[in-house]
Amino acid sequence: MKRDLTLLVSAGVLLVSCATSISVEATKLPHMDTSFIQRLAVMPFDVSDNSTLQKQTAQALYSRVSEIIASTGRFVLVSPDEISRLRYAGQNISDSVDGLFRGNIVSLIVINDSHSEIRHRYNSNTKKNEEYSVLVYDREVQLYFSYRLERARDGSIVSQVNKSASASDHNDESVSKLLPAFTLVQNAIDSSLKLLARDVAPYRVIERRILAEETTKNREVKARVKEAKAFLKEGSYRAALKIFAEIHKDTGSFASGYNAAIITEVVGDLNLAIALMSALENETGNPKAASELVRMQNTLAETRELAEKYSDTNGSAAKIIKNVSNDIAENLPSGAKLSLMGISAGESLLEYVLNGVAASLVGRMVIVDRQNNTVIATEKQFQASGAVDDDSVVSIGNELGVDIIVLFSINGFGNLRRLVVKAINVETTQVVYQNQFEI
Repeated sequence: MKRDLTLLVSAGVLLVSCATSISVEATKLPHMDTSFIQRLAVMPFDVSDNSTLQKQTAQALYSRVSEIIASTGRFVLVSPDEISRLRYAGQNISDSVDGLFRGNIVSLIVINDSHSEIRHRYNSNTKKNEEYSVLVYDREVQLYFSYRLERARDGSIVSQVNKSASASDHNDESVSKLLPAFTLVQNAIDSSLKLLARDVAPYRVIERRILAEETTKNREVKARVKEAKAFLKEGSYRAALKIFAEIHKDTGSFASGYNAAIITEVVGDLNLAIALMSALENETGNPKAASELVRMQNTLAETRELAEKYSDTNGSAAKIIKNVSNDIAENLPSGAKLSLMGISAGESLLEYVLNGVAASLVGRMVIVDRQNNTVIATEKQFQASGAVDDDSVVSIGNELGVDIIVLFSINGFGNLRRLVVKAINVETTQVVYQNQFEI
């Protein structure tokens, strides 16, 4: 799914200790190379012993990891049950999945303890602070686990991450009032997986570009710099850029030349920004310009790598949505009222495509909201039964008040997977359109 990999102006300008800075949003490469993966299977975590707590922990890790990876929107998730089915049937899993996300619990330690603690309280009778001792009950869990990314075709490990986390609870009332060990495990899992999304998918961060301060005592130049900063503060970056560029041209000011290059990057022309900073570094030999030039060149290299590896250059999902939308619009009556439904269970790509097609057809056709309760219930019914009969089409179509129900399903495995689209006239139950698309 397509990602905007450009540098974006974010929160604006900060004036801190006389230094002016611009906050920008930048996209970064994930820590693991997932560029070859579109279809990913998150596998259950392995345990190091068969204790109930470890089994619960493994399930909690699997659930949280699956949730986080799904939230990136980057992958079509394949269920571990499907991987097991393929292996049992003697089929090559690499025809259906590109990568496997595996994990294992190295160790899980629960420590129950207690200790004496000296506290102070005020005695109103003696009017003095007095010391007293209390018994404090402690419970701590220490979790050590790892996860790795494997290529489906040969099982080779692309990258592995080792994690450790702990969580604890204390009270001076009773052991029974301590949080249960599994609750502490869940807290440890949540804290340790906060940055998992950055491991597997491109992510955005806020960076700060600090401008150089003009040191001239020339009143006219100082007035022009003040005007440029005012433009920056209101978000008029190009107006500020023009002023700094003119000051640099008129006076040779390093600060203004430096700022012009920085703002050029901020407004989206990184190549020109590099050229300007390179010229400034050649002119002045200033180490500040040299350092920033290296940073810009690294940013450009990373931007190109992001575009090469993670942009949807083949247009897989976007192209499917465009082709299906155009084909439906060309082959079904203009102005017809449609309901779009997915009848394949467990396909995250299908849901993405359905929502994209629905959005694309708005304005060209009348589309029933996919959040409609009847649509949701019908999809679940069709997915559970695996079949759609004429009576159901007529009944649901009449309930929704639509002319045509368009059914979407994904058939086949691996390179033979196809998106099948079939439109049924509610009144006649005839198939009025059918096509399939490579995915």
